Amino acid sequence: MLNHIKPISTAIAASPHSLTPLTPESSNPLTIQVPLPPPTGETRRAAIEKASQAAEVADKWIAKARQNHNQKLRKYQLEKSVLPDDLQKAGKKMEEVVKKGHSEVKRIVDGAKKVLEAQ
Repeated sequence: MLNHIKPISTAIAASPHSLTPLTPESSNPLTIQVPLPPPTGETRRAAIEKASQAAEVADKWIAKARQNHNQKLRKYQLEKSVLPDDLQKAGKKMEEVVKKGHSEVKRIVDGAKKVLEAQ
C-alpha cells in the first residue's frame, strides 16, 4: 500500500490544478493531505452559476418524469385497464413526489449558494 502513495502524490502535483500534496505523516502514512486554496470571488460566482444551471436541469427532468407518468396514466384511462380511483391516487402521489423533488432541488441549491456567498 505504501508504495502507491508516492505515484499518487506525484500525479496530484503534476495535475494542472496547482496543488501540492504534503508529505504523509508518520502517524497515518496512508493519508495524503492536499491543502486547497480558498476560492476566489470569481470561482464562487462560477460555482453559484453552475449550481443554478444544475437546478434548472434537475427541475426539467422532474417535469419530464411527471409528463411521462401522466401519459401512462392517460393510456391506462383510455384502455380502461385501471380503476379511476387508482388513477386518481397515482396522479396525486406523483404530484406529491414532484413537489418534494422541486423543493429538495431548491433546498440543495439554496444551501450551496448560502455557503458560497458567505465566504
